[in-house]
Amino acid sequence: MAKQEKHVLRENTLSAYREAKNKTREMKKQYNETVMHYNNAVFLFPSNVFALIFGFKQRKTFVMENNVSDNQQAKDK
Repeated sequence: MAKQEKHVLRENTLSAYREAKNKTREMKKQYNETVMHYNNAVFLFPSNVFALIFGFKQRKTFVMENNVSDNQQAKDK
């Protein structure tokens, strides 16, 4: 592969990675908002009475463990 082709391939790969990361971040946010609403319903009266009767429990939010920035990953390669 020519040097320019490698550069284009790398840029396309980084672009796809960033797009996937942004989509994942958005989905995490949406999931956590849904869990927050669910947990409020399980915790607050009167819906907590039904939650207790039917065995609904509070859920944990999603936390991403990998917090390495794109710039740091680019420098490492």
